[in-house]
Amino acid sequence: MSIQVQHLSKQFGTFAALHDVTLNVPDGQLVALLGPSGSGKTTLLRVIAGLEIPDTGRVLLGGQDITHAGPGGRGIGFVFQHYALFKHLSVFENVAFGLKVKRGGQRPAPPVIRDKVMRLLELVQLDWAAARYPAQLSGGQRQRVALARALAVEPQVLLLDEPFGALDASVRQELRDWLRRLHDEIHLTSIFVTHDQAEALEIADRIVVFNAGQIEQEGTPEEVYDHPATLFTYRFLGKANVLARAGGQVTLARPHDLHLHSESVPGAWAGVITRIHVVGPEARVDVARSDDSGALEVYLPKTQLGGASVGQVVYLTAERQATLPEGESPQRFRLRS
Repeated sequence: MSIQVQHLSKQFGTFAALHDVTLNVPDGQLVALLGPSGSGKTTLLRVIAGLEIPDTGRVLLGGQDITHAGPGGRGIGFVFQHYALFKHLSVFENVAFGLKVKRGGQRPAPPVIRDKVMRLLELVQLDWAAARYPAQLSGGQRQRVALARALAVEPQVLLLDEPFGALDASVRQELRDWLRRLHDEIHLTSIFVTHDQAEALEIADRIVVFNAGQIEQEGTPEEVYDHPATLFTYRFLGKANVLARAGGQVTLARPHDLHLHSESVPGAWAGVITRIHVVGPEARVDVARSDDSGALEVYLPKTQLGGASVGQVVYLTAERQATLPEGESPQRFRLRS
């Protein structure tokens, strides 16, 4: 089921949370809304879910206008960051809740509910925990229960608000991989909100970068990372070394796109190594430029560090760089659909 957002604006008092946002999410895609806190991504998710009403604009689900429909009438599943599970109900009862509260003829018979809930628990690999309570599960397991509960009512679309934000790093990585595999299996149109760049780049089909209530850029993970349209997008998606400034434009390079040389080469910048920090298989090298125009950070495999040492004069070249207009005002950029 496709989602269309057309010229949406939402204001809270004097704060403009969304300003003229237009977005199309095709059927079956997994889309990440990525941006810093306060950029509007969660407000957009809540408007789509019916938890907020926009001041202007429309929301369409499969071409049908649902802008003023209640949350219960939209056929949308919502997964919150902090699970929102019922502590006094078992895992089975939490997942079954949405089915049991359906009215009249819409409520499935108890055997149907049981079969459906157990199938969903098998899908999220928690059928063994059906009789347990949320407090007896880990954070990652509780988040999977919350996802099974959202899927139980057979939503037309799935919305996830910072679904892994409350989890530690290792569990987040495990659930990222799991969510991507699950989406490939069920192909349910899904939107998830995150401020974690790696999370969005790893699992989304498309990324929508938000800044100050507007869409800064959207495209595939490769497009927004390799071809950022604005300085904000470039800096938000990863570390940025400033190579030069001129005529209102800035030239930048990522740390992993810089190369160290022990001898001078054409077009290289000279500098002195001020720090070497090894992080697992990666070496991070800080270099103070000899022209006093600042420091550069270089990432390279530890195996390529060679005999580099603090105080050594080195020369740097950029394998890839970007030149972008300076300034942080939001602009709307769309890449191919």
